[in-house]
Amino acid sequence: MKSLIVDVGGTKTSFDLTEPGRKVQKKSFPSNSSLLRKQIQNFVSSNRRPKKSNLDFLTVGLRGVWTRKEKAVWGKRLKGLAKNVKILSDIELAYHNCFGKEAGIILNAGTGSIAFGRSASGRMARAGGLGPILGDEGSGFWIGREYLKRMAPQMSAEKIRKLAKDPKGVAKIAAFSTKVLRRAKAGNKEALKLVHEAQNHLFALVNEVKKKVGGPKMNVRLAGGLFENPLFKEMFVRKIKKSGAHRKKGSSRYMTHFCSKNESCSDLIII
Repeated sequence: MKSLIVDVGGTKTSFDLTEPGRKVQKKSFPSNSSLLRKQIQNFVSSNRRPKKSNLDFLTVGLRGVWTRKEKAVWGKRLKGLAKNVKILSDIELAYHNCFGKEAGIILNAGTGSIAFGRSASGRMARAGGLGPILGDEGSGFWIGREYLKRMAPQMSAEKIRKLAKDPKGVAKIAAFSTKVLRRAKAGNKEALKLVHEAQNHLFALVNEVKKKVGGPKMNVRLAGGLFENPLFKEMFVRKIKKSGAHRKKGSSRYMTHFCSKNESCSDLIII
């Protein structure tokens, strides 16, 4: 069976091609939903072997896609690329990669932010994921925006205005979070304060999902670009430990490269 998993995030799109008897093929591109079909076709074509060119399964996780109608629209757009095409939201895909069908909560913090969970009885809930205008608190974009508002007075109003009008402004503003994390690592008090505020927002998303799905104890896994940063990850784990949570190391059998690097998704946190 030849299968391709595509994770379309706010900044990059990741491809994971699996085929019996062959090493898993991985690649990433800048996210551009209008080019997604072409990107998939080109990626499959570049990894084609004689007489085994057709995809059996294509699973696509898309940021900003949630309702049945939205998934149906994308199903039509990608129809014919594989014998079986399945459309999920990006957070549903990340959840499946970390938990499979088990109960738990996944917190994804990258360009945007969202938490998604499922109880042992099958009850599902989400928090966040409303995008940069109405949500994404604690995300890379949120950190970048707050940095520009609070800590970058040297930037001219014209430069900030240009960023605000840039079609790729969200990703460019989110990129400033890297500068904030560098300053936080160096001990800058304002940067550390901003990181703590961001993590308070993220922890609130986890608690909101836990409250909705119920259960005295929930397994939590972390995913997304912010948790690729060791400082950010360790600060967050320390923060939630103060609430009585504890950390259990061990790889999830469902984990793939879509969970963050440094094995963030393999660190199980019980709250």
